[in-house]
Amino acid sequence: SNFALKSSIFVTLEDHARMGGFGSAVLESLTQAGVSTQDVLLAGVEDYFTAHATQEEQLSIHGLDVDSLEKQILSALKSKNSQKLVASS
Repeated sequence: SNFALKSSIFVTLEDHARMGGFGSAVLESLTQAGVSTQDVLLAGVEDYFTAHATQEEQLSIHGLDVDSLEKQILSALKSKNSQKLVASS
């Protein structure tokens, strides 16, 4: 929880279902420690059937390829910075 308190955002990444996965355990631990989970980004596979495809295609479908992850993280950071600007106004 100390790391989460010092971080702008906290990202979990898993190459399987998000529901009930590592990210869920992180959220539960942070909540129990009294740490806000507002700035936690959970990246993982959505809960639906994925058609057969190459590993690269499947990662892209679920937003787990490098480009998609970069966009998600930069968007979360931008949103966080926007919130700071509004709060300091």
